[in-house]
Amino acid sequence: MGSGQSIFFPDNGHRRERADQLANDCRDFQHLYETRREELTNLLGPYKEKLDKVLTALGCSNIADLDRLVTESATGQVLQDWESVKSCYDTTQLVDQIIMGAIGTIAVAEIAISAIGALLGPIGFMSGIAVTSTIVLAIGVVGGLYEIINGAVQRSRLRDAINALFASRIKMKFLLDKLEAVNTWIVVLQSVYQVYEACDYDKDKIIEAMKQLDIARFMKEDQDKITYYSVAKGLSDMDSNRDSWRNEDPNWEELARALDTVNAMLAQLGANPVIMSNALVADHAAISSSVHQPEIVSQIEHDKCIESQMRLSIFAQNESPQVMDEPPPPYEEHVSVTLTSKDGEPLASALQGPLRVSLKDFADDFSAYVRIGSAAEDTFLVEDGGSVVRTSGTTNLASHPQTVDWLVSFAEPAEAKRFSATGQELHPNLEQQPFAEIRIGYNTSSREPLYVAADGSLVKDISIPGTVFVARYARVSV
Repeated sequence: MGSGQSIFFPDNGHRRERADQLANDCRDFQHLYETRREELTNLLGPYKEKLDKVLTALGCSNIADLDRLVTESATGQVLQDWESVKSCYDTTQLVDQIIMGAIGTIAVAEIAISAIGALLGPIGFMSGIAVTSTIVLAIGVVGGLYEIINGAVQRSRLRDAINALFASRIKMKFLLDKLEAVNTWIVVLQSVYQVYEACDYDKDKIIEAMKQLDIARFMKEDQDKITYYSVAKGLSDMDSNRDSWRNEDPNWEELARALDTVNAMLAQLGANPVIMSNALVADHAAISSSVHQPEIVSQIEHDKCIESQMRLSIFAQNESPQVMDEPPPPYEEHVSVTLTSKDGEPLASALQGPLRVSLKDFADDFSAYVRIGSAAEDTFLVEDGGSVVRTSGTTNLASHPQTVDWLVSFAEPAEAKRFSATGQELHPNLEQQPFAEIRIGYNTSSREPLYVAADGSLVKDISIPGTVFVARYARVSV
């Protein structure tokens, strides 16, 4: 179904290639993220024994007790920082516990910990799950159903996949960059635990030593350089260098600015900005009313990606023939083509030049009802006295009284498969364009079907030379 009908959607091949490229980028980033996460787990895992000792020294049995201790003893900026920081961790995970243990003792020592706030967020194991689900969903839809849906639905779902994966790629790379940057302060985290040992896990000595520790080494400035905007800019440069097809990508600048704005606002509310924004569940109106912030910029691109993800989910759950084969609105889709006679017959003037073929609907997998007009001027093809002529056109093809719905079909059903196998990409050189051998039919209630011949006449006999045309895509400057 997708092969023959995709003649009206020449960029579907590019769209599918772009969706695959974005998905592969996401999978690569995810693999690196998981690898780095495992390395971090292996590095910090042995610190569990030291964590238990320092918790005991502070009179705590677990991280929940440490949270209560900080909440009860800290005030002002220290308490505010702790409330913001702790939401970024999954306390059921060992690595998170070890990091929280270090940060908690700093807070108990009444040291403001905002300097390390920017480090928090890529650490939690849950951070990438929403992004991962988007990858699986998008690839499942465009991969598993691609060949059994028509060109119009292919185009819509591929656009949705591009939007959803484009946003997911930015978020996954943001998580990866943040996690990579953690390595710059691992040495400081290790030094905190070395202090515990040096103080022989004595509470008073630990608190005093924390006050002497050079917290500035947490490299906040380097962490602050990692923003959604900086990440998206790098990805845009990567796409440019590899000459990616980006005709229908979301506006990366607007999307990144929106993500950075939401990220900052969620952090101000004490929510985990990475998990929340990656789950795409932020209620921006509610956030705006809760926090005094400038109006969220460029929210359209962000909302577009959310809507695409939702449509993919709905489509994946509803695989009925009606949904998979839903045609576009009449005459909305069109392609520009040039015709030549397969038999070498000269073309009537009405058939010459680039023609604009507007889709009404599909008759079957191999033919469609269309309106045909000039791609360069306001005229279109009609029947007059048994011949094809051009008449003055109108931009409203659906309502013009003289318009004709022509039946364009592949000359042979096998042509559909051959055309699909060549791909439908547009090339600068017309002779390199993929081509299809077609017939143009004309049906009326009072006559047998007629076919357009190269000389512009309408004939009954399809064996007459000139009734098969070679159609190629044409680039037309508007």
